[in-house]
Amino acid sequence: MGHIKRHHLTDAKMAIPGEELMVKGTEVLGTMLDRRINARKQARILALTRDALLPTLLSGEIELPEAEELVEGGT
Repeated sequence: MGHIKRHHLTDAKMAIPGEELMVKGTEVLGTMLDRRINARKQARILALTRDALLPTLLSGEIELPEAEELVEGGT
């Protein structure tokens, strides 16, 4: 970025929040991040379950009750 000169960086100002605001922000963002991570894990598990069961369901190798038993049994 040739248009940015050294003095642009030197002259830049930045607001730094106080400790109380930083702690609260960390709590809120930490909770949001944890929820996002958990949602992605659940989506991955659902996708793997779908990918494992769908071909056997479509081919008729197993029926829906059998598939439900497999999912509930954790296999």
